[in-house]
Amino acid sequence: MTKLKLTIEHQEHIRNAISKFDTIDNRLIYVNAGLSDRRYRWDLLHRAGLGSWLCSNVYSYANDEHVDSLLRKLVKPLNRGMK
Repeated sequence: MTKLKLTIEHQEHIRNAISKFDTIDNRLIYVNAGLSDRRYRWDLLHRAGLGSWLCSNVYSYANDEHVDSLLRKLVKPLNRGMK
């Protein structure tokens, strides 16, 4: 398992912020629109209002690849059979 670059506190902050937006209804919208898992993960981050927070807190020591590694750990892939 790859060690995540983000601090535990930052990981928890992101997890808590995006968890309320990762719903079956939102997943269905993305599946039906044919959007990618990556797009879904990053849209969750933005829906949670974390854009400025990432710039202020995370990007001083990490980059998008590190953030996406965490998002892949936190957000299960979209189920393409949901339609």
